Amino acid sequence: MTEPQTWGIPEEPGPEVTAVRDRHGDVWKREGDAWRFARRLGALSTWDGLLRHEGPLTDASDEEDR
Repeated sequence: MTEPQTWGIPEEPGPEVTAVRDRHGDVWKREGDAWRFARRLGALSTWDGLLRHEGPLTDASDEEDR
């Protein structure tokens, strides 16, 4: 019998990543230890929650000011 596979959650990127784009194309901005949905007031998420519910994620730091 083979061992079951397990997956870990990728580590949160360093402070140089200030924004990420989710699978829907929406931008989440880093705010301290949390991530804020740029278009919805009050929507905060942890890194783990963001990956689980909105992933995969891509770096959107360069697009932040657009």
